[in-house]
Amino acid sequence: MTTSRISFDKTSQRATFSFSEELPTSGHALLQINFTGTITDSMTSFYRSRYRPIGEPAKSVPVDNNGDHLMFSTQFEATDARGAFPCFDEPNLKATFDFSIEVADDLTAVSNMPEERVTRSREGFKVVAFERTPIMSTYLLAWAIGDFGYVEDLTQRKYNGKPMPVRIYTTKGLEEQARFGLKNAAQFVDYLSEVVHIPSFGRQRF
Repeated sequence: MTTSRISFDKTSQRATFSFSEELPTSGHALLQINFTGTITDSMTSFYRSRYRPIGEPAKSVPVDNNGDHLMFSTQFEATDARGAFPCFDEPNLKATFDFSIEVADDLTAVSNMPEERVTRSREGFKVVAFERTPIMSTYLLAWAIGDFGYVEDLTQRKYNGKPMPVRIYTTKGLEEQARFGLKNAAQFVDYLSEVVHIPSFGRQRF
């Protein structure tokens, strides 16, 4: 069934979908929305950041008129997820998220969850799909795209019988500056796991 009208209230930031026919009563429904969004410069929602690369950048990295290179990431807290995609952007309402994104072959995409699969979409591009998230609020969803490198450490605590890898991503050339944060990040994962009583078995996701 196709919507007959879509109205938007800028004050409440709500969209209303109207249908010409009465919707059948059901415990489950699927709503498919085709939409376009805007990448902002305001460090909210889905936004671009500018930097000067160290070393030779990937060929597909966008460059603005000032010679700055661009990376892209999200900041949805508290109610800016709605600026990137239509959603019930209320922290009390929670859902799982299946996220995939098309990026250039020589760029890196990261999100909340581990990669599930990477497929070739067209010449020079790939689609990176991530595993489904746990049930969570919209503001916790995140992704980033760029010419990234990373440093990695392992937790001291074992999860599912082995230490869990912890990574910090930076723009390429700045990886060593993340070493201090990496050392602490791995310790924080172990500490918080104990605080919230996450068992050292089963697959863990952070």
